[in-house]
This record gives sequence, structure tokens and C-alpha cells, in this order.
Amino acid sequence: MSLYVCFFWIWHFKSINDTYGHTAGDRVL
Repeated sequence: MSLYVCFFWIWHFKSINDTYGHTAGDRVL
């Protein structure tokens, strides 16, 4: 379960980075 959640968050942050740029992704982290 935790591995699935980990992959979900990685994908989620990647899409944020692709959409808003790396600064926005880092701010979310």
C-alpha cells in the first residue's frame, strides 16, 4: 500500500512540475 502511495505522489509532483515549473513543485513539497 505504501509503495503505491509513494508512486502516486511521485507522479503527482511530476505533473505539477511539468505544469507549473519546478519552483511550484518544490513549494508543494
